[in-house]
Amino acid sequence: MKVRKVTLLLIPVVLITTIAIYLHFHFLDGLDGWFFSTSIFGDAFKEDTIYAEGYKDSLFRNIDIGMNFDEVLSILGPPLEKIVSKDNRIVWTYSMSPGAKSYRVRTITFQNSRVTELSHYFYLD
Repeated sequence: MKVRKVTLLLIPVVLITTIAIYLHFHFLDGLDGWFFSTSIFGDAFKEDTIYAEGYKDSLFRNIDIGMNFDEVLSILGPPLEKIVSKDNRIVWTYSMSPGAKSYRVRTITFQNSRVTELSHYFYLD
């Protein structure tokens, strides 16, 4: 009888946890990005994101580590901004906040002409 009660309690917990994990990886910004960008906080974390022309999250998901400049350009098109760091890494920015507020970060970092890092998260200001 006790085993049955425990089993009945565990089923919803496992189901809810599984759904939460799926959604966290489904949203490009994770569940926390979705949570903070919702309207339940009013204007406290209001999203202020602009994207490069033609940018789509579905296209960003097609970028893989090791791709070269031309491969990325053919998928996403030109970025809003290109930044060269002191250590010769190149960062292409596909989103920004014109009002310096909370926004959805989308950047691609290159080193030796190859993608080495993809950044996608909800930046809280």
